[in-house]
Amino acid sequence: MSPNAPLARAAHWPGRALLLAAGIMLAACTPPDTVADEDLESYYALTTGLIARAGGMRTETAPADARVTAQDLVRNFQVIALRSEYTREGDTFVEGGQPIPLARWTTPIRYEFIFGPSVSPDQRAQDEASTRRYLARISRLTGVPMRPAASSAEANFTLAFLNRAEQRAFAQVIRQQSETQNSAFLNGLEFSTPQEFCSGYIFGSSADVVDIRSAFVLIKHEQKGLAREACIHEEIAQSMGLVNDSLEARPSIFNDDYEFALLTRHDEVLLAMLYDPALRPGMTATEVVPLLPGVATRALRRTGSNALVTN
Repeated sequence: MSPNAPLARAAHWPGRALLLAAGIMLAACTPPDTVADEDLESYYALTTGLIARAGGMRTETAPADARVTAQDLVRNFQVIALRSEYTREGDTFVEGGQPIPLARWTTPIRYEFIFGPSVSPDQRAQDEASTRRYLARISRLTGVPMRPAASSAEANFTLAFLNRAEQRAFAQVIRQQSETQNSAFLNGLEFSTPQEFCSGYIFGSSADVVDIRSAFVLIKHEQKGLAREACIHEEIAQSMGLVNDSLEARPSIFNDDYEFALLTRHDEVLLAMLYDPALRPGMTATEVVPLLPGVATRALRRTGSNALVTN
């Protein structure tokens, strides 16, 4: 991963809509920026517990109450793949995306794990095993070859499991050791707020990041259980090129309402669509949209998801 490469960012936010539906106003809770390091695990457990009690954090992959049409797939792909969730402004990122060209990996993925001292050996083994299984699933859906990197120098996809103090220390080490730095990435890593459940960064060879060359995924160690797995699922999937979220996408992890925690069949189809041979990195919405009905049909067939679609 080149620290001075252009990048895009995807972040995971609490499910505001579900919290409000449960009668819990975020404004009445402790302001997230004031949560002490030692209280983060309890804060995340409380937040995800509230979301679950409001009907969120569901684990079904093809629920009967959330059927989709072929038109839904086309619409959702346009929003999730062809618009950004964040815009870079100087040394930081701000919410509010814009139209972007299609982006995806053009090289094999060689992944590495980084664990902070706070992560126990048992937790490391569990994280590695579950993440490797998920990466194999993503590889089957996209056709992108993936394997463990032989060394850090070879790695182009970093999965970091760090607590808040370790995030700061890791960013500071990079600042000290690297002559060329990406300040927006390092600031995002070092000063990430508790409101960001986890985050992912993609790096390319050009400013518009159409050919993804490397990625960095941060899983906050304070996240436990299903919330931790949800972070792994969304951030890896978004790092494949589906960088945006949509409140209309359902059932999907590409939706900030947190109704669904894990990758759904709908999401599998979107990933297969992104890597359809008819599409190319750098294509604009004008070029992509006319091709999407055929792309969706092929993706449904390849993923065995035809039964997912209703008229």
